[in-house]
This record gives sequence, C-alpha cells and structure tokens, in this order.
Amino acid sequence: MTLSVETHSIASLDDCAAWPPEISRLYDASDASLPSWCGTGPYPFVSDGILPLLSELSRLPTSAYADFCDTTPRLADIFNLVLSTVADIRSLVAHYGPLCSAVSFVSTLLRALMHMCAKGAVIMNETAFVRPRTKTPHRGEFDGVATFLACHSVEGFARDSSSGPDMVDERSRSSLPAVSPMSVDDASASSSSGASSIDVPLDAHIIPGRGRHLCLLLPFLCVADTNHIVDLMSSAACQRYVWGIPPPAIGFALSKSGTTATLVLSWVDLYTDVVHIVCPAQRPNSNQGAPLGVFDFTSPSAALSFAQLVLRLSNEFSVVYDRAIVGCENNTLDWRSDGIPPEGFHEQSVARWIREVALSSGKSLSLPPTPPASPPNRVPSDSPDKSDATMESDGPKKSDSKSQKSSSQFAARSAKGFDKNDEGRADILTWTADRAVFMDALIERTTGNDASEITKMVRFYEEMCGFRWPPTWDRNSPPRIDEGLSDVLDLLLDQAVEFQKFLALPKQAGTLPKQASVKAEHRKFLEEHMSTLLSASVGACILNDRRAGVKINQAESRHRWDALLYHFYAEDGEGASPYVLLEKTIHYARNQAVDRLSAESFVQDQIKQVKDYLGSCADAQTDARHLDTSVWRQSITATARAQELLDFVEPFNERPDEYKRWVQHRSGREPKDGICDAILFAALPGFPDLIADAEFVRDARAPPQDAPTVQNSDSNSESDSVKKQLQNPFYVCTTESWMRRTQAAHEQAHKNVLQFQDHLLLPHFVAEYKKSAEDEGKALNQGRMYLTSMVAFYTTLGVEDYPFFALVTSGKVGAILMAWKSSEHCRTYLIERNVRSFDISSPIQAFHFATFLLRLRDDQKKLKGLVESKLSAGGDEERKGLRAKLCKWSKLAQQPEDEARARAEELAQTAKAAEAAEARHHREPSRRSRKGGQ
Repeated sequence: MTLSVETHSIASLDDCAAWPPEISRLYDASDASLPSWCGTGPYPFVSDGILPLLSELSRLPTSAYADFCDTTPRLADIFNLVLSTVADIRSLVAHYGPLCSAVSFVSTLLRALMHMCAKGAVIMNETAFVRPRTKTPHRGEFDGVATFLACHSVEGFARDSSSGPDMVDERSRSSLPAVSPMSVDDASASSSSGASSIDVPLDAHIIPGRGRHLCLLLPFLCVADTNHIVDLMSSAACQRYVWGIPPPAIGFALSKSGTTATLVLSWVDLYTDVVHIVCPAQRPNSNQGAPLGVFDFTSPSAALSFAQLVLRLSNEFSVVYDRAIVGCENNTLDWRSDGIPPEGFHEQSVARWIREVALSSGKSLSLPPTPPASPPNRVPSDSPDKSDATMESDGPKKSDSKSQKSSSQFAARSAKGFDKNDEGRADILTWTADRAVFMDALIERTTGNDASEITKMVRFYEEMCGFRWPPTWDRNSPPRIDEGLSDVLDLLLDQAVEFQKFLALPKQAGTLPKQASVKAEHRKFLEEHMSTLLSASVGACILNDRRAGVKINQAESRHRWDALLYHFYAEDGEGASPYVLLEKTIHYARNQAVDRLSAESFVQDQIKQVKDYLGSCADAQTDARHLDTSVWRQSITATARAQELLDFVEPFNERPDEYKRWVQHRSGREPKDGICDAILFAALPGFPDLIADAEFVRDARAPPQDAPTVQNSDSNSESDSVKKQLQNPFYVCTTESWMRRTQAAHEQAHKNVLQFQDHLLLPHFVAEYKKSAEDEGKALNQGRMYLTSMVAFYTTLGVEDYPFFALVTSGKVGAILMAWKSSEHCRTYLIERNVRSFDISSPIQAFHFATFLLRLRDDQKKLKGLVESKLSAGGDEERKGLRAKLCKWSKLAQQPEDEARARAEELAQTAKAAEAAEARHHREPSRRSRKGGQ
C-alpha cells in the first residue's frame, strides 16, 4: 500500500484541539518554565567555564521561571553539562563560523540525557533507517539516515505454538536484555548462533535488513536533519502502529549546523492509516521569540528548556518498554519502502540480499556489478573518498579509472603486494615499499643497527600514550561532576583501583614509565571537563555486526571521537579547540621509487631496501621472543611477508627494465589525495610566501563518485592468518590487560581556516574512522597513507627524526599509530603493530585517550618552534629552493609526470612497432626475389 503523510504546523497550543491529547501535553511541556533556582541560585556543581552564562540566566524576566520541585531525573543533576554544551558550541561558532557542525556536542548532551532517562537505552548515531512507502517515492532510495536514535532493544522473541498468530509467549518477558548502565555492547552479536530470532513481521522493524533478526529496535527518541526528519518520524509512527504503541513518536529536527532543535511528533490515524506529523510554525514577528518547541543551543535558557523537556519524557519512554513485552498487534500495515522494489531495481534487491546473507554467515561472495542507481543520501562520512564500495578483481584497467584513484577503494584492496600476474597492480604494500616505509612494532630493540633509534622512539610513544592517573583522585576525594553521571564516575574510580592492583603485580615491574601521574595543569583541565568526558563513554552500542544477524549500517562513534578531539586537544580558556579540521582532503606523498627510475643502480637499490626491511623484521622477531606469544607470532608473520617481497624483487636484478616498467605502471594507479576524517593542526604565522606552496590540506572536495558498489573478489587472496595479524591494528595491543578485562565486564566539511588564512597550516595528527562492520585493514591502510604523507610533508620542510601520530578506529575502538623519517637511515618507520588501543565506551579508556590528547597539545608548541627555526635558518636562495620542493612533494604534482611517462612509453612502443613493421617490409622483397630465383 502507499501511505499518505500529512504535516501540520503548530503556532500555539490552541492548534492542538483536533489532535490526540498527548500532542498538546508534549508541546505544553516544551514551553514550561524553568526552576527558579536557575536564575537566582543556589546552583549545583558548576565549572569555571560556564560562570559567564549564569549572569545571562539571572537577567531573564521572572516569567521565565517558576517555583516547583524538580521531578526525578532532575535538571540540577545535568545543569553543568547543559551549560558547558552551550559554552562549547559558542566557542565552536567563534572559531569556525556559524556553518560549522555542532552535532558532536549535541550528541554528547543527548547521550548523557538518555543515560539519566533510560540507562538501558541503545544509542545509535548516523544510522540507516527504512523509509516509508509514501505517495512521493524516493527514486529507489530505500534507506534514510538518522542522526541520533535512542532505542529499546528487544531480543529472542519466539512464538508459542498454542498462542494466536499475533501474540508472543510469556518467555519473551525473560528475554528482555539486562543492560549495563555504562555501555550496551553488542548484545546480539555476542549471542550464540543458536539464539532465538525476533519472530515478528518485517514491518515491525525500522532498521533495514531482511532474513534472520536477532534483535529488534524500538526507537523512543528520534533525531535527524531537516532532509530526513519527515521520513524518520513517519517510519517511527508506522512501526509504533504495527507494534501497538499508542503514544506519538517523539523526535527533533536538527538544523544544518546542529545548533537548533525542533520538536516533531508523529502518529498514525487508526481509521484512515494516514501518518500525521506536527512541527512548530515559524512566527511571523521575530520579536515574539522562538516558535513553540524550538530550542537554540547557543542560548543557556533554551538549552536548559530542551534538557528539561527530554528529562520529562522519561515516563513516555517507559511506555515503549511496557509495550515491548506484549508484542505486535497491527500486522496489516505494510509501510516499508523496500517491501516491493520499484520497477528496474529487482537486480539491486537481489544483490543486496546476497550481501546480507554473506555478512550473517561470515562468508564473502563475489557479485556481478549492480546496475547504477541514483546516488543515495550519504551520512557525513560517506564523502566521495569514503565510499563503502570495494574494488573489482585486479585485472588490467586504464590508469585513469575512478575506481583506481579512489583512496577508500585503494585502501580496501587486500595487501597482496607484488603480483607476477599483474605488472600494474598497486596496493598498500607496493605503496609503502615505493616510499621506503618500514612497518614495525612497538617493541624496544636490542638487535640491529637501528636498535637505539627505534627504542628511543618506542619510549617516546609510551611517554605520549602511556596511562597516567591523578594520585589525589579516589572515592574519598573524587573530581566534581554532574550528579546525573555519578554512577559513571564511580565506575571510573573502580577501574582506577583495578589499575593500582595491576601495577602491584610483580610482572609489571619496569614495564611502565616512572611518571605515572598526570601533570597538574592537565588534572585541572580534566576536572573542568570531566562530565563531558564521562558522557562519551555511556550508551555504546554495536548491534548485529558481521558476526551475527542482519548488518546495521551505522557510524556509531564518529561524533564521540570528534567531541573528544574538540574538547581535549585544547588548553584552558579555549573552549572547543580551534585546531581541528573535519572531513578535509589531503595530499598523498609522491612515489619516491619513480623519482629514482633513471638511476643505473635502481633495481639493486630496491633489492637492498627490501633486504634491509627483512633484516629489520627479523630483528624485531628476535626481540619479541621474550614478549607475549601473540606479539611474537605477529612478528614471525611480518618477517615472512618481508621474505615474500624479497623473493619477488630479487629476480628482477636480471631484468631491470621490466621492473622499472612495473614501478611506473603501478605509480599511475595510486590515488593522489584522500579525505581525512579529522586533522589536528598548528598554525604558524610569518611565512606568507610559503602558504600557497606548503599545502598538505586541500579545501576543495573531490567530485561525487557514482561508481557502483561491488564485492571485492580479491578480498580473500590473503591468507586469513596474514590478514588478521598484519591488517588489523587491534590484533595485538599494548593496552593494559586490566583494561581489556574490565571492558569485557562493562561493556562537514567546514572552513575554520579563515582565522588562519595568513598562517602556515601544519598537520599534527590525523584520524580515520570506520564502522565496526568494516574491515579493520581498510582504516589501517588509510591511516598508513595519511601518516606517511604527513611525514613526507615535514621532510620537505627539513623536519626529520620527529614522531607523528594517527588514530584509526573500528566503531568505538581506536588504535594509535606513530611514524617518523630517519635522517640516519633515510627511511620512514611506521609503528603499527602491538600499539595502544582505546575503547571509549569504557570510562577509564576514554579518560586515557583524553590524557593522550592533552599531551599531544603540549607537543604542538614544540613542533611550531622546530618548523619556525628550520624556515628562518636560510636566505632567499634557500627559500626559493624550499618553495620548489614544496611544489613537488605530493602525488598531486607527480600525477602529470606519471601521465607524461605513460604517453612517452606509448609513443616509444608505437615507434618501435613501426620500426619493426618497416624492417619486415624491407625484408619481404628479398624473400620474394629469392623465391622467384628458385
């Protein structure tokens, strides 16, 4: 059937007379007065950063306040975090302009509010939902994107044979999940393959997917941007109708920047099956103030009203919990847009179903290309470079193919390395080998001629990334926070006690740095922002990933990672850090091997480089023998991989021209740039003549890519062991084992360069986010490319032997990589194995990551001073030479050179073929004359 959707505007409560009484009550609650203490005090805990906002509240008219007692949960228990969000968003707007997205800050506040209202809520960010089948179809776009969903998760519904078709047996009551208040961690994925499925009709689901469902999500708070909110609220209303939940669906529409939220309600008429959606009407006179149900997060009073409304909705949310026990009642409403595919999309539906079967069974299937359709609405991460598409089989292709130049698709290729069957094949192994990158492990070295240098850098890594704890913090003297997050703080302090026990173990002696406490200024900063930090670790959820059940397409932790970067790559008084760039295109380093093609000893030099790499891997293997078995096995695998590279390259010593041609061909298949999810940077004034040339970050985004999504038939070419150990940064981590044990138990583009337009932008840290359902190796490969390119950029500026860091994530878990250019050995070292990982759904690990960011910010001043000294040392001639180098350091400058070489080679081959044909032509008369003479 085709649904009818009617939208209604509400200017005052009088407009609600014809609608269900809940509509009037909810909009009345949105316009309720604040408690009188908000304007007069006494206040609960407040941090220093929000003190100026208190004076704004005191100047509001008395009509804005009323004397009443807060109900539980109370606004006082979240007061500081609400006003901190206002201060942070104001700071964000001041640094980056009004178009910068504040969604990460709003998402953090919502996460904390949901923790107070419903501790068992499943929180999902940037997740796909099924669009409704309305009279205005979406050109085959079956799924929309919800910015934030707070859901109740129902598991294991099984029909009783004696009950009616629409009833659920009593066993479902005991199947409701017991959820940790700190984190909801993959309940369905951890279930065994024999877990009972959700035995309800497809139209009871709002999350896309067919086949076996191990859980069902019932949203009770929906948030989306203005492009998706109508579809989201329609789908939520239809699901409630099917489920038999009478209250209207509750949601908020976020403005493009995320600084304004608008209350939206929806329900299905029981008699006409019409979906009704109510939202506020714009007031014609701006002097009348904000419309009813509209909240501006840059206003302290509006933000407090928003928080007060959400807290009062906790009773509404409990209705969803109660109805989840009863089960579906209205199975006749067929509302999903993917129920009957429109004409021309049957092939896509079949291909999609095959992929879901492959995901649920853990297998990888090779599919024919899907017919291209209208490009779907993408989540913010799905920029052209972030396409989920993987590459086709590695047969011969044109060098200018879009699929070959996409950074994301390039990173998705298996790390097969040099391939005798494809002389033009390029992947991450050829990419790093051609740039003299030695991939290494976080192991202190005693063997090898580079042992002292590597050990020095490993110790610096531990100094930057090691765990620190304020010795004065404990249960008797905890840091002050919002009362609504006190249980999260208790968990953090309990985990800190476990850490102290861990330190006391004899086997830990000498394995941790001597300085085991944070600096005094860092402790003060952490105390100021502790509520924000703890908010990042509540409500974690990864449901139905590739291990079991139907895949849910969600980027569940992107906003949390962004919020941590904004908050903790900062100094006191900055508010949101002014040194964060999101979703920016960066240039990749040029292929150094191509630059050396003309050297007579080129192949011999390449062989020597691979031998040195093999020796480095063997040395690491030797030093790993006394470490954990998994670390040692990983080092053995790395040595075996290096030996394979040497076995491939050595035979070319007899065929140097052939190898040069291979290098040239694969260089033409490398991407020239990629879109980095986050960059932390420094701004250096005083060098205007270098700004145009020293470009690591490029503002322009790549053009849209409409290439079809296909299954990578090359994905299984690596052995499972190699892929697991060398293409997964989380396979072996130095993260303290006590953290891993406790975690098992507690489970837009924007332009801020305007204020730095006369500054030289210096990248300091890069990050690549991936969903938990994606291959970890894809994030690792992109992180390798970003980090290597950043090191190459600084090498051009004359900065060597300086370590830089990158973050690669898989959902809520991230790992820290480190790289530097060795001036002594003329190579780049990339520490990527046995590294530190952080699971930000665990309070102690979110705290750990925040302390790393604070130390990294301290390092910014040192980096700026070093670069400034390098740039100020030379005269005019040196400056000209530097500008020339800066113009040529990236792959972008090398791309035309690759194309020119390819054209020259084609012309040479054409000329050679012409000469051969001419020679044959001259020989033919001689043969004929000899034949005639005979």
